[in-house]
Amino acid sequence: MKFPSAFSSLLFDTFDFGILIEDSNRTILFANKKFKQIFEIPEQLDITRSSCLDAARMSKSFFKDSDRFEFDITNIPLVDKPVEEIVEASDGRFFKRKFNSVVDDDNTKTLIWSYEDVTTLINKGVELERQKSFYHTMLNELPADIAIFSPEHKYIYLNKTAIKNDTLREWIIGRDDYEYCEYRGLDKSLADNRRDHFIKTITTGESDMWVDKRITPEGKEDYVLRIFYPYINQANKLEFVIGYGVNITQQKEQELAVKLQRERFKALIDTLKEGVFQITFEGEMMFHNQAFLNAMDIADNDIGKQYTSRIMQYVNHDDKKQLYISFDKLKRTKELQKGIFRVNHPNANNVKFIDYVIWYIHDSEKGDIVIGRLSDITERVMNEQHMLTLIEKEKQLNTQQSNFIHITSHELRTPLSVIMSSAEILELQEEMEFSNDSNINVLVDRKKFTSGIVKEVIKITDILNELLVVGKIENNKVKFTPTPNNIRDYFYSLANELYMPYTDGRNLDIEISCTVDCACFDAALMRHAVINLANNAFKYSVGNVPPKLTVFNTDGLLNIVVKDYGIGIPSVDKEKIFNSFYRASNVGNISGTGIGLMLVDYAVKTHKGNIEVHSSINEGSEFTIQIPL
Repeated sequence: MKFPSAFSSLLFDTFDFGILIEDSNRTILFANKKFKQIFEIPEQLDITRSSCLDAARMSKSFFKDSDRFEFDITNIPLVDKPVEEIVEASDGRFFKRKFNSVVDDDNTKTLIWSYEDVTTLINKGVELERQKSFYHTMLNELPADIAIFSPEHKYIYLNKTAIKNDTLREWIIGRDDYEYCEYRGLDKSLADNRRDHFIKTITTGESDMWVDKRITPEGKEDYVLRIFYPYINQANKLEFVIGYGVNITQQKEQELAVKLQRERFKALIDTLKEGVFQITFEGEMMFHNQAFLNAMDIADNDIGKQYTSRIMQYVNHDDKKQLYISFDKLKRTKELQKGIFRVNHPNANNVKFIDYVIWYIHDSEKGDIVIGRLSDITERVMNEQHMLTLIEKEKQLNTQQSNFIHITSHELRTPLSVIMSSAEILELQEEMEFSNDSNINVLVDRKKFTSGIVKEVIKITDILNELLVVGKIENNKVKFTPTPNNIRDYFYSLANELYMPYTDGRNLDIEISCTVDCACFDAALMRHAVINLANNAFKYSVGNVPPKLTVFNTDGLLNIVVKDYGIGIPSVDKEKIFNSFYRASNVGNISGTGIGLMLVDYAVKTHKGNIEVHSSINEGSEFTIQIPL
C-alpha cells in the first residue's frame, strides 16, 4: 500500500486525534502531529520505518497500566478485529483507543490506530457526581454568609456560616433584620442599611453590592462584602432574594499590601539609572520610571497616549526614522531590537546619546506590548570620541616626527657637507704650505671658505633655534611678554639688519603708514613671525620682484603684510601649511624645515590675532597678520 501521500499527511495533521499507521510487519508507516504530541515525541523526529513493538515498549510507562498496554499493542493486531476501548494515562488523562485493519486491492494489510483525548468526557460524569455532593454541602460549608429572603424581606434560610448557633438560626426564620437587631441588642442602623439595599434590589430587579465595615471586639477593622441577588421566575415575578456575604478583610489587607508593594516597586525602579518603560504598539504608555523621563528630556505630564509625538519630541530628527524601523521590525519579527539614538533638548547645550533595547511580550489584556530599556551613554561616547581624537593626534604626531627626522636630516646634511668640504680644503692648503714645496702654487681664498663655514653654521644655528622654539611651544614653556614698541623703529631695524640687502642681493621693499607710533607686542615672538614670512618671501621668489613688507593700522588693529611674487601655494596645501613640518607640494628642491609657518601661527594666536593667506600659483603669496594694538 502506497501510504501516506503528501496530501494525506497534511490532511491527517489537521485531525484533533492521534493516528498511527503500520504495515503487517509492524513497521510504522505514518504518525500525525497529534499522535506525536500525545506521546511527547518531538515533531521533527521521524519515527517512520521504526518497529511499532519497540516503540510500544519504550512508551508503555506513558500509561497507568503499562504491562497491559504492551500486551494490547502486541496481541490486538493478532486477533485482527476492530477494537474501541478507554485507556488511562499515567498523568490521569483518558484516551479512546481504536484499532482497525484495512486490506488493500493488492492484499496488502495496513493496521490503523487512533487515540482521542476523552478526559473531559470521562471526568464529566465524575464531575456531575461531585457537583451533587458539592451543592448539597455548599450552603452549609462555604465560608460565606448565605441567606434567602422572601419578597417581604423575611428570612427563609440561613447557612451555618451566617449563624453558627443552631437555636438562633432556627429562631430567625420568618423574622427580619429589625427583629434580629432588637433581639441581639444591635444598632437599628444596621437593619436600616440592609433594608435600603433590599428595596433597591427588588425595585431594579438587579443585584446590589456593598461592603459592611465594622470594628471587632479586638478593635480591628473587619470588612464583609454583601450581595443581594433577586430571583425572578418565568412569570417575571420575584420569588425570593439571595443574600450573600463574604469576609474580605484578608483581601483588603492584601490589596493594601499589594498597593504598598507597587509603591515600593515604583520607588525602587525610579532609583535605577537606566530608563525602563512598557508601551503598546498603539502608543499607550503603560509604565515608565523617572530615568526614562530623564533620558528623553521630558516631564511626566508630557506623557500622552501617542509616543510618536510627546515622548519622541526631542529625539534627533535623523534618528527618529531608525527608531520607527526598530519598532516596526519588532512588531513583525518579535525579535529583540537595539541601537543608539540622540536626544537634542532645545534648552540643553549638549547632545545626549541613548542606548536602547526593546523586546516583545504578549499580555492577555493589553495584547502586544513593547518593553524597553534606555541607558544614557553620553559619557562613554564622549570618552570614545576623545580617545579617537587622541589617536588621531598621535598619528599626526608620528607623522610630524617622521617629517621632522626627514626634513632636519636633509636640511642639516647640506650645510654640514659645505662645512666639511671647506674645512678639508683649508686643511689641505695648510699641509701644502707646511711642506714648503716651491713647486706647488697655493691659490686658495681662505676668506671665502671661512665665510662659507660661518654662513652654514649660522644656517644650522637658525634651524636648531627654530626646533628649540618648537620644543618650548609643545611644552608650554614659551614666555609671552608683550611690551610697547615703536612701530617704525622696530620694523625698519629688522629690515635693515637682514634684508638690506638679502643674501641674493635684493632689498626688501618696506612701507609703514601707521597713524600711531607704538604697539604692544612680544618683540621676540613678533621677530620670529616676520623673519619667517620675509625669508619665505625671498626664498620662494628667486629672480622676481623683491618682496614687500607693509605695516599699517585699522580699527585698533596692527596690520603686517608680507607679499611676494614667487611660486605661490597650491590651494590643496593652504589649510595645512601652518602644521608642523608640513611643506607645500610645489617647493621642489628649495630648502626648508616646514616649521616656520607653524611658529608664525603660534605667534599670531598668542597675540590673540589672526592671519590670512591669499596665494595663486606662479603669481605669488600675501600673508596678512592682524593683532590688537
